[in-house]
Amino acid sequence: MNTFKKYSLTLLAALAAIGYGQSIKCAQSSAVSTSILGSALALIDPAQPTMTLMELTGGYPLLGSSYKAYQKHLVLRHAVRTFKEEQQLGRFLMGHKGPNGYELPSKLSSLIADYAELADNYTPPLTLPHQTGIASLIFIDGGKLVAAVSYTLGVNVWDTVSGKRTWTSEKSLGPSSSLVVLDPDGRFIASKSDLDNSIDVRNATTGALIKHLPEHATNLKTLMFSPDGKSIAAAYDDHTIKLWDIASGDCLKTLEGHEDCVRAVAFSPDGSRLASASLDHTIKLWDIASGDCLQTLRGHGDWVIAVTFSSDGSSIASASLDHTIKVWDTISGHCIKTFRGHTRNITSITFSSDGSSIASASDDRTIKVWDIASETCIQTLDGHAPGENLVTFSPDGSQLASTSSSDRAVSNTVKVWKKHQPVKEAFKEAFDARKAAASGSHAK
Repeated sequence: MNTFKKYSLTLLAALAAIGYGQSIKCAQSSAVSTSILGSALALIDPAQPTMTLMELTGGYPLLGSSYKAYQKHLVLRHAVRTFKEEQQLGRFLMGHKGPNGYELPSKLSSLIADYAELADNYTPPLTLPHQTGIASLIFIDGGKLVAAVSYTLGVNVWDTVSGKRTWTSEKSLGPSSSLVVLDPDGRFIASKSDLDNSIDVRNATTGALIKHLPEHATNLKTLMFSPDGKSIAAAYDDHTIKLWDIASGDCLKTLEGHEDCVRAVAFSPDGSRLASASLDHTIKLWDIASGDCLQTLRGHGDWVIAVTFSSDGSSIASASLDHTIKVWDTISGHCIKTFRGHTRNITSITFSSDGSSIASASDDRTIKVWDIASETCIQTLDGHAPGENLVTFSPDGSQLASTSSSDRAVSNTVKVWKKHQPVKEAFKEAFDARKAAASGSHAK
């Protein structure tokens, strides 16, 4: 039995026992709970040593130092929540008095078996440590690799199956910067000079300077490579956006129209349009060839700080300090969906490749995955530290990469999540189905 399954099921059984013991509200509740726990542990693993509730709840000695905190958090939090809701059905679902005292009923035995199967199929995310704050994150080679670049211009590349680091720059490829981005293929790095707001484009492997783009009078706020990696959009504190040709170093266009500075920009997949998110509470959609503003999207109640296109270019998603994510139709300019659920600032958003979902990273330490059609949150992924977190889908949508970045090296991590139905949601579905069946039987 794998470690995750064993410890998860042990906690689950303990909480079931506690829930039942509390539900009967009698002097023997602790003894009853202990008896049920013993039956559950025997079912889970006959070789498991007997433990009393006092031993289990007095610091969870089963959870050794090697047991990851997010696993403990996932199992414990959701099991507690589930079984607190079921205390009224505790006598029916969680135990009965047999010839040998209170025993584990067949319904809970079956429920634990369901959970065991789910736990066997659960794939924990890869957790990849990074020594310094992460500025940019992308999948490369069709999702086989994930690459991260730091604010100190250090690059790391990992295999998304094994989690092994396949390449590292070992040292900074240039001066540290407060603004760094990778091109879509991971070939180039663009970084801001914090001295004069100029832009350096470097080879992401060697650090060789490819082009130095001119300085600007006002502060550079955000950067983005075009899909073909041949140009860069740069937004400045004077409310303008400049489009730079990397080969020649020329400014191709200056886009003007925002009433406050732009915090994020995104190219459409075909590179023909640019979306810009501003502190003036709007998103603008620009035609690259003409420089004309095609749409001004209004509806957010605070600064708009993130923006992204769907893979077919038909939709834009935006995130604001009003803690909402909005999806917009790029032809009509209408807001077609609004998502609420994060409790702090949303720092990054991304569409899945098929356009059916959006992932968002927040300073509330969570990554959320939203189903666009139903306008609901279908997953909440925990485990990151607060900070300027990033999130991106792999090209085929089967993986999700996310980051934590802070001043503490221990908090700088990349996580790669595999697409699956999380145990906690799947188990809750199984439990809810049994609860409904039990309620129906009880009513009869």
